[in-house]
Amino acid sequence: MAELRRTDFAPFVELCDAPAGMSAHIVYEAIDAGGPGSSSPAVVQETIRGDIGFDGLLFSDDICMKALSGPLGARVMSVLDAGCDLALHCDGDFDDMAAIAETCPPMRPESLVRLNSAAERMDDSDDFDADDAKRRISAFLEG
Repeated sequence: MAELRRTDFAPFVELCDAPAGMSAHIVYEAIDAGGPGSSSPAVVQETIRGDIGFDGLLFSDDICMKALSGPLGARVMSVLDAGCDLALHCDGDFDDMAAIAETCPPMRPESLVRLNSAAERMDDSDDFDADDAKRRISAFLEG
């Protein structure tokens, strides 16, 4: 776990104040060997929200990816139950979208707060300084 913090998680700690982020379906054996990170409360709540300190709007990785199994509704519930705010569905199949919409619960109050906060913060995107971002990325990569 110490190595994950020092290597894999370091960029996410640096960017933990971003308005939104996305989980990954990576299996982090040191955290939860039982399945993909997006559907793991240990990864989402303890690591992303806790250790990394991210409190922005959290999307799951695409629920149609083969890393997850079962019906789409169950996949949605697994990532929401793990602590993701939104489940990403990317294949564009309308019948799948309709089935998912029927099974999805209303957005949790804390997720709605994060959604509104992210939307407000993204409205300020005109203030983005690309040159400053490049300098910060270079400085981070140089260590």
